[in-house]
Amino acid sequence: MENRPSIDQIKQKIRDEREAAYAAESAEAELAKKESSGPPKRAASPEVLEQMASYATAAAELNTEIVEKVDIGATPDGVDLFEDENPDDDNMFYRGTAVDNPVTRRAIEAKCSEMDFADLIITGRVSQVIPMVDEKLVVVFRSLLANENFWIEKNAQEHATTDWAMRSWMGYARLTMSVESLNGKEFSPYVDTSGQVDKVMFAKSFQQVMGMGEKLIELLLINLNWFNDRVENLYKHDFEKLKNG
Repeated sequence: MENRPSIDQIKQKIRDEREAAYAAESAEAELAKKESSGPPKRAASPEVLEQMASYATAAAELNTEIVEKVDIGATPDGVDLFEDENPDDDNMFYRGTAVDNPVTRRAIEAKCSEMDFADLIITGRVSQVIPMVDEKLVVVFRSLLANENFWIEKNAQEHATTDWAMRSWMGYARLTMSVESLNGKEFSPYVDTSGQVDKVMFAKSFQQVMGMGEKLIELLLINLNWFNDRVENLYKHDFEKLKNG
């Protein structure tokens, strides 16, 4: 009987393929810069995307109370609020407060754990440990599945009557599902044994999140926005190649 690859082998294969694609693209870009003063032209590599799809198929066959009060303190160490440089590829909107600006974001991201693109291919999720205020406030965020986002959108009208209120509720609902733990403490689960969102279980977890301080919720929402942007950027390389194809 043919031996099937393990999850670790599949993940390593995905990493190897992506690293090879990055190396090839970097070499082509460097060569193009030397030969022309214009922007480098990158060749598409649809084979890599096809290989990822095959790895995901192989992976599918293999399977298939709470927060203590926290002083969020001042701006993270080493952050200069007068430094307003914003990288060219950063399209995020910042309010310019002590906790919501590009410099604070870069200081926090420098301490975040790495995310593995292979996890998105195999499980549909990726998680990241984010030290928002050094060792005093550490959150673990997870990306959401499509059925979870759909559940939130479908149930928003039951909890609000205006567009503004629905958007607010959806933001808090996404935060509830995205927080895996805060300072090492997990919130109540919101899905049943089959992995489906349960209204009663979700309501309990939602109340635990909304029972926290307003400023802490604000900080979590800001960092969740940045986390989702980093998740989106995990796909960026491959879709750039697809677009240029």
